[in-house]
Amino acid sequence: MTQQAIAAAYRKKLASNPEGVDEPLKTWEIYHPLLSKRYLLVDDVVDLVAYLEDGVTQVTFKAANITTKSAANNADMNQSATMTAADVDNTLDDELDRIPLDNTTLPTLIYREYLPTDLSFPAFGPIEYEAQDINQGKGTFTAEVSAPKLNSRGTGLVLTPDICPLIRGFMT
Repeated sequence: MTQQAIAAAYRKKLASNPEGVDEPLKTWEIYHPLLSKRYLLVDDVVDLVAYLEDGVTQVTFKAANITTKSAANNADMNQSATMTAADVDNTLDDELDRIPLDNTTLPTLIYREYLPTDLSFPAFGPIEYEAQDINQGKGTFTAEVSAPKLNSRGTGLVLTPDICPLIRGFMT
């Protein structure tokens, strides 16, 4: 199928939940420049071989027990989500020890969903998040993620009608 056909089938699944159609497969990609590799995980009992959004790059997502609390818009206008994965061997815990505490680059987590019937493109995503809080425990890895904060720095300018004429509508 084409990327548009996969997206249409995904919308149909969400809208009508047709009988006999399996749930989309939820995947996470964990990346940081200091990690030894990218971690590709799928919430399933078997590994998933699928193509990324370019339709050319084939990757293998490793089976993992993952719980995803989908993205939500909070009162602070940040889109955030939570991902918890079983990390029985503490592999992710050990990998995160490679990142020094004074490092300012946040780990990136990318969320995708695939339809089990066609793995040539993601049906939803990629959604790129930055890890805001990571909790590690014996056997679990939890990341609270949110959309990158691109506009977090102020300009230092005070908005006045001279600088921004459209603000007059809010002032009246």
